Amino acid sequence: MIPMTQLTLEKFNPTVSELTELATKFKWLKIAGIGDKEWYALVKSAQKELAAKRIYITKTLMDFRREAINFQKAVLDQEKSLIAIIDETEKELKSEKERIDLEIEIEKRKESLLERHTTLLEKDIDWDEQYILSMNDMEFDRAVMLEEQKKMEKEKIEMEKEKAKIQEEKDKLKRAQEDEQLRKEAAEKATKETEERLRNEAKALDEKRIAEEKKAKFDEEQRQAKAIQDEKDSAAKIEKDEKDRVAKEKKDEEDRLAKIEKDRVAEENRKEEEQKKIESDKRYKKWLMDNKYDEIEYRIAEDGKRRVMRRYVSEFIIN
Repeated sequence: MIPMTQLTLEKFNPTVSELTELATKFKWLKIAGIGDKEWYALVKSAQKELAAKRIYITKTLMDFRREAINFQKAVLDQEKSLIAIIDETEKELKSEKERIDLEIEIEKRKESLLERHTTLLEKDIDWDEQYILSMNDMEFDRAVMLEEQKKMEKEKIEMEKEKAKIQEEKDKLKRAQEDEQLRKEAAEKATKETEERLRNEAKALDEKRIAEEKKAKFDEEQRQAKAIQDEKDSAAKIEKDEKDRVAKEKKDEEDRLAKIEKDRVAEENRKEEEQKKIESDKRYKKWLMDNKYDEIEYRIAEDGKRRVMRRYVSEFIIN
C-alpha cells in the first residue's frame, strides 16, 4: 500500500518526459515491405516494449485509484465527524441570531407599516398586521403583486363567467327566436297544408258528386234501357209463349188425331187379325173334320207355320 503522504502524480515513475522520449524514439520506425525483416524485428520489439509500459502504467495507476478512493472516503468521514462536534451549537446560535434579526427587522418594518396599509387599502387587500410584518419589502411587494394577480385572475374568471352568462342569454334568446320562427313556419305550413287538404277534399267531393251523378244517370239510363228491354223481352216471351201454346195445341191436336188414326188402324188391324183368326180357326176345324181328327188316335204338331196331324201309336216313359 502506498502511504497517504506519497499520493502525488509528480512522483509517478515513469515520468511524462520519459514516456514522451520513448514514443518519439519509436514513432519513425517504418517497414519497407514484406522482405524487410530487420525493420520488422525492430518494430515488433518496439511494440512489445510500449505494450509492457502501457500494462505497467494501467496496473500501477489502478492501485493509485484504489488508494485515492479510500483516502477520499476517510477524508469525508473525518469531515462529518469534525462538523458534528460544532454543528448543533452553530445551529442554535444561528437560530438565536435569526430571532433577534427578525425582531430588529420587524421594528424597522413597523416604520413603513402605515405606508403598507395605505398600499393595501388602495389595492383593496385585507391582511392582518402580523402577516404584513412577517415580510420584508421585497416579499411584501411580491405578495402584493401575487394578490393582485389572484384578484385579476378572479375578476377575469368572473368576467368570463359574466360573458358566458351573457352569451348564454343571447344564445337562449336566439334559440327562442329560432324556435318562434320555426313555430311560425310550422303554423304557416300547417295552415297551408290544411287549406290544401280542404281544397283537395272539396275537389274530391266535387269529383265524387260528379261521378255519383254520372253513375246515377248511367244507372238510370241502364234501368230505363233494361225496363224497355225487359218489356221487349216480356212481349217477346208472351208472343213466344203464345206461339208455343198454339204450336203445342196444334201438335197436341195432331197427336190426338194421329192417335185416333193409329187406334183406328190398330182396331182395324185387330179386327182384321181377329177375322183372320176366326177364318183360320174355321179352316183348322174344317181340316180336322175333313181328316177325321181324334184326340186319342192322333197328335197335332205345330212349328209356327204349319200344323201336322200324326197318328199316335204308343209312348215310352224314361225314368
